Amino acid sequence: MIRSMSPKLLFVVEQEADHNLNRSVDRFVEGLNYYSAVFDSIESTLAGDERIILEEMFGREIENIVACEGLERIERHERYAIEVGS
Repeated sequence: MIRSMSPKLLFVVEQEADHNLNRSVDRFVEGLNYYSAVFDSIESTLAGDERIILEEMFGREIENIVACEGLERIERHERYAIEVGS
């Protein structure tokens, strides 16, 4: 899918959000904060088919984070934690 868009640049990033919380309301709030920033960025930089493709991809992630429990949930992003000390 990415190759079909013929990107000039490709950034590989890791989600900096905690979508592995036990309570669905906590995952919803964390996802709302994270994905609102993602969609704001998409809206300001892309248009047309590229935008639709990314929105659909993130939509599937959001659906899995918010609507699925247990083994059905495959999106389990966690914040990168730096251990201080030894």
